[in-house]
Amino acid sequence: MTMKQVEQSLLDQLRAAGADIEAFRGLISDYVAMYRVCELLKRDIRKNGAMIEAVGSTGQKPCHQGIPGHVQVHAGNPETARTEH
Repeated sequence: MTMKQVEQSLLDQLRAAGADIEAFRGLISDYVAMYRVCELLKRDIRKNGAMIEAVGSTGQKPCHQGIPGHVQVHAGNPETARTEH
């Protein structure tokens, strides 16, 4: 099932339930957008590995590359994990 089909199915379910209002359509739109971003991120991590930016004790920001296909979070805040090329 493609994402377009999933989106259409969710919209059809809203209509069938009598809940076709802007707020719910907006949530579906947000879900579809986040799904696409998530898929792009997973593809990038598989290709390039996870890139973690950390600040060293000297204030430098070395970039540590993880193993492609595996998400690695080193010591520090996992909120700062991001992928880079």
